[in-house]
Amino acid sequence: MFLWWNIEQILRKKRPKYVLLENVDRLLRSPTFQRGRDFGVILSCLHNLGYCVEWRVINAAEYGFPQKRRRTFFFAAQKGHNVVQKYGKTAYRR
Repeated sequence: MFLWWNIEQILRKKRPKYVLLENVDRLLRSPTFQRGRDFGVILSCLHNLGYCVEWRVINAAEYGFPQKRRRTFFFAAQKGHNVVQKYGKTAYRR
């Protein structure tokens, strides 16, 4: 989770139109004593920075790789950007 704050700082300064992030699937359940808190913090920060977010857990084995490797992917686009207008449905939008 410590690395997230560096990423958030970069996003705040650079304001890219798109963001693609990847992490372990355990992110959805961490930390152990507050399941999902870290995941929620990331979604909330992206929302507060003006991004619409889609996320998925993808298993590499389902795409022909010889190992089970579940990873969490986030795709975020600035609100009002044509990708958001075109696809419209987002996992976290107000």
